[in-house]
Amino acid sequence: MLHELHCSHAQHYTKNDIEYFQLLESFGNHRSDADSPAFRKAVGKGFRGIGAFTELDGNELFVRWVLDGSPADRAGLKVGDEIVEVFGVNKEGLRCLASPNASSVTMHVRRSRQVQQWTEVQIRPIRRKASAWFYNAASKSAKVFERAGRRIGYLHLWSSCGDEYEDLLREQIGRGILQDTDALLLDLRGLVGGASPYLLNVFCPSAPMLEYTYRDGSQERLDFQWRKPVAFLINEYTRSGNEVLAHGIKKYGIGELVGTPSAGAVLAGRPYLLPDGSVLYLPIADVSVDGQRLEGNPVQPTIPTDFVLPYANGHDGQLERGLDLLSKPNTLS
Repeated sequence: MLHELHCSHAQHYTKNDIEYFQLLESFGNHRSDADSPAFRKAVGKGFRGIGAFTELDGNELFVRWVLDGSPADRAGLKVGDEIVEVFGVNKEGLRCLASPNASSVTMHVRRSRQVQQWTEVQIRPIRRKASAWFYNAASKSAKVFERAGRRIGYLHLWSSCGDEYEDLLREQIGRGILQDTDALLLDLRGLVGGASPYLLNVFCPSAPMLEYTYRDGSQERLDFQWRKPVAFLINEYTRSGNEVLAHGIKKYGIGELVGTPSAGAVLAGRPYLLPDGSVLYLPIADVSVDGQRLEGNPVQPTIPTDFVLPYANGHDGQLERGLDLLSKPNTLS
């Protein structure tokens, strides 16, 4: 029935969906109306799962995302694994691999269409707030790639819902492992949108840079702006607030957009807690960005790059294309 509305931000979620918890957490923490106590009570201790998400390709189910640092990541589950069998996961929760009750999850996966033998992966699920799932994964995703003698920093914004993600990006730039890299690849292929357009202020080069000289002669530079080459990854999971970022990146020439078109899902929504404990998420306002309606009009990448899911064995062609782009000498001039 909801699909007949022909708009985004019209979804029905249960406690088998991590979005259920993310929505109620976000709205419960930022609203002062009568709904907030009910939202917080429904959230409880949060989502219990393994930190991986699936996608159907025809009749076959594949691992589409593995959150950095999650139990699934530590157990060696890979993007592109075909799920042959899974034990310890609710059938209704296969998309988010929810595991409300089982003490362990056992998965039989195939990593090649040509090889019939499956691999067994055993994972111990955990429970945490949805916001903690995504923030922890974003923090753990920060890394440095070496390409053609250059150091390219990478950060995956699995969610951008809240100021803490801009703070995380600035901290990694100013004091973290991204500080001394030659270029930055920011991954906007998130599972949750909500980004503020002001996050793009991180890439404004005209902000002052501070350098401290202490009494002992030592010096410290504090620069929480990114002033070097940057590129961004987008795809059909880039939605809502992240699409607003992608639009601004493209319009103002901040960096290249590598990947596939975004979701075309830019409306303002609100969750409604139903009597059975499920959540109905409905649009409450249309949104235009710089006078342009992005709902139904995906942001197009500047460097189109496909991603092939089945049996990817962890290979990410969009990521590799972004790294290749930033490794070119002319990109860093």
